[in-house]
Amino acid sequence: TLNVKSKRPAYVCGRIFAIMDDLQRTVFRVAGQNINTTFAERYFGRAIDNPQVVLVTGRRSATAWLKRLRGPLRRANWASAYERRLDELFALVEVIPSRAVLADKAEFILGYHQQRADMRAERIAAAENRKKTDLPVEQDEPEIESEDVNA
Repeated sequence: TLNVKSKRPAYVCGRIFAIMDDLQRTVFRVAGQNINTTFAERYFGRAIDNPQVVLVTGRRSATAWLKRLRGPLRRANWASAYERRLDELFALVEVIPSRAVLADKAEFILGYHQQRADMRAERIAAAENRKKTDLPVEQDEPEIESEDVNA
């Protein structure tokens, strides 16, 4: 299960990587676009060896994905939720590792997969039990946020 209290850098970096991948997938799904190669498919191997390089690249891309959610896709609440999750995770690490020994690589993989499993479980629980989540629920069509106009 996901260890939300862990501050082990490699583990937290794996969690961050999973959030970034989920963010990209959400943006493309909401936009009705296919992804040729996901963030994880493109960078997973390199992220295991050198999380620093990949998370810097991913954070740059995340800025554009978040902008699309807030802007043309009109999902500002989802963008805020992803930003909050990224902020919380980045706050747990003092330095993003640039090289990983085997134990760190294993920690990264665990963090990645446990974060993905936790987000999936959260979405399923939200869809089935109407529990509160700030993640987009994949089974339902996303609601379009509308501006309150009194005219």
